[in-house]
Amino acid sequence: GKATPNQMAVGLLNRAIALVPIIERIEHDRPRMHRVHKHSYIPTSALEDMTASEHELSTEVHAVQAEADRLREGWGQQVFAQAFHIVRKKRAENRPTGRWSQTQQELKLGLPMPEGVALDAVTVKFEREFCTVSLGEQRKPIHFHLEAAVKPDECTFAMHEQKLLEITLVKEEPGMWQGPARNN
Repeated sequence: GKATPNQMAVGLLNRAIALVPIIERIEHDRPRMHRVHKHSYIPTSALEDMTASEHELSTEVHAVQAEADRLREGWGQQVFAQAFHIVRKKRAENRPTGRWSQTQQELKLGLPMPEGVALDAVTVKFEREFCTVSLGEQRKPIHFHLEAAVKPDECTFAMHEQKLLEITLVKEEPGMWQGPARNN
């Protein structure tokens, strides 16, 4: 059957939500790309590829906004604000319980240890953009998708007072992150 206007609005909002990480990635990478290109560290073709991607993204953003205005007058101006709000809210809900802190060079995670889990049952796997924590075989692993790359060989973990697992992630590039995002 034919989609209702409400179903079309939900679909369009989901399309906008899917574009949010792409918009964020391009906004994050753009200054660095221009900086490294200016110093001739990357070929002009890499910058041209990014510019082409930005143009493609811009075309898609305008298409979503135009469709939003066709569905509800004035919604085109608000659809991405709503999408960003939903993405941020979802990320906040996925932040791990526990605590975290950071410097320009590293991010520390403090995860509360479940009762009865010994350090030898804990495994932490470090990858450039992921960290996976397993707290024994009975529990589902916790996957952290990192905001930027880390140096896996320099990352560490330790247990404090049998209650807190402290994970230290060494950032590949200095900078401040929004925080750890948890994907289960």
